[in-house]
Amino acid sequence: MKVPFARKFTYIPERISALHTTMFHGELHRPGNKHGLYNSHAYDDDLSDPIFYTCNGYNFPEVAFPVGALIVSRKVMELTKELPGLKFGHVLPKKIIYFPYEVGDYSFYERSDVKNNPYKFRFDNIFEIWPARRELELLHFPRFEIVYANDGKMAKEEFPEAKKINVPDPANDFGPKISYYSEKMLEKYSIVGDGFGLLFSPGAFSKLEPFLNPDYFDIMELEV
Repeated sequence: MKVPFARKFTYIPERISALHTTMFHGELHRPGNKHGLYNSHAYDDDLSDPIFYTCNGYNFPEVAFPVGALIVSRKVMELTKELPGLKFGHVLPKKIIYFPYEVGDYSFYERSDVKNNPYKFRFDNIFEIWPARRELELLHFPRFEIVYANDGKMAKEEFPEAKKINVPDPANDFGPKISYYSEKMLEKYSIVGDGFGLLFSPGAFSKLEPFLNPDYFDIMELEV
């Protein structure tokens, strides 16, 4: 059975850079996080503990994928809330900036202040140095985290028939990622992730596909 799998592009030469990717997907924060790199919720976490989102209010996406989490608008949440096996966590605004950017536009790097101090204006500093725009919170929130099941733990404990799959990296940064998936997983949980990408049941993908911006998401098919 072939099913859709989505990973985000980190960069595409002459199209998007790490700056574009960061401005599109945003950043997550969670006080007391026990999961290291991932500020998203694990499937068995207490979802009364919200995550906080730093994001760009310019061209705000309906679906974003900061590290390890699927962040969606109310519209997308309403479309997906009846799918099997999905949970939803609350996302609160930490900081919203307004930073215009476009695919293929690298003019930011030509600014005199950026050229004079490129370290200060690194892509991972923009959220900190740009001013907050609190008035954008009412426009873009509430947001929700779709909490999906994780492939590795489930493959060992619940789905021993899961196949080991080498998933390609669309940016060729790190080579293929080894993940474990099966049809039964998707029947029960609709979306299964490995922290870097998401495997969708046909029903889940039909609802989310219109909101997956092809400039920032790579969609492929995997045989499970």
